[in-house]
Amino acid sequence: MVFCATPPYDGLLNNYYKHPADYCFKLPDHLIMEEGALLEPLSYGVAAFQRSDVRLASEVLIMGGGLIGLATLIVGETIGASKVTVIDKKQDRLDIANSYGAQNVELNNNCNTAEAVQEHMGYTPDKVIDCACSSD
Repeated sequence: MVFCATPPYDGLLNNYYKHPADYCFKLPDHLIMEEGALLEPLSYGVAAFQRSDVRLASEVLIMGGGLIGLATLIVGETIGASKVTVIDKKQDRLDIANSYGAQNVELNNNCNTAEAVQEHMGYTPDKVIDCACSSD
């Protein structure tokens, strides 16, 4: 399998890129390119909630507050999860998650997620969705 922008292959930040038509989808006229670009990370959130069978009033923990984690948070709020908690190491990400409706945002500097869940959340989540990726 070949992924664009994963070495040794060049990315999509080119003027032109040849791609199989089966993998392409024409955006509706009312969507701008920036909105279309957000459909890919949003699809991760939708798929995560479909696979985990989250239901109305579920309590969900999202590990990672980057783009994928925030998109997953928005999906969780939209489908009616009663509590959505985001755990991340970076406070700025947690602030954004809080502004998007995360019920309970906890900073986890020492990466001990189990400890953070027990000490700070006040509930045991029904589902945990891992959206964390860190190189440090």
